[in-house]
Amino acid sequence: MLIPAVALGTGSIIKIILNCYLVPINPNVFILGGTAGAAFATVVCHIISVSIEYKALKKEINLHLSPVKFVIKPIISTIIMSISSILLYKILILKINQKLCLILTLIIGIVVYLICILILKIFSKEEIFMIPFGKKIYNFISLKKS
Repeated sequence: MLIPAVALGTGSIIKIILNCYLVPINPNVFILGGTAGAAFATVVCHIISVSIEYKALKKEINLHLSPVKFVIKPIISTIIMSISSILLYKILILKINQKLCLILTLIIGIVVYLICILILKIFSKEEIFMIPFGKKIYNFISLKKS
């Protein structure tokens, strides 16, 4: 129980330090200023926390995770979702109001991400069964493939 607390504590300290430096910067002067800096600090915090916990798990239970399955494929899915969301937003904002445009873009972004995860086969059959309604999801996916 100590390792996750230390990992999150370390990440949080780094986040606070980065927030103190990055948030006050004008975003027009530096791309990671303002709210972008806060978002960047959050990502760094989580990367540090996950890295510490992964090293501890790897040492304790000899954990081996495939970089392709757990890093590269999710990054590819995220990039595709991001590009499609940005393009969709730019198209929709010209036709509908901002709030509706944002909601539609978020929903379609989620759908695009899920489709990418399915196409790239990030989850195995056993892993799908572990999530809530996993059997129904797997049966639905299997019907679409046939």
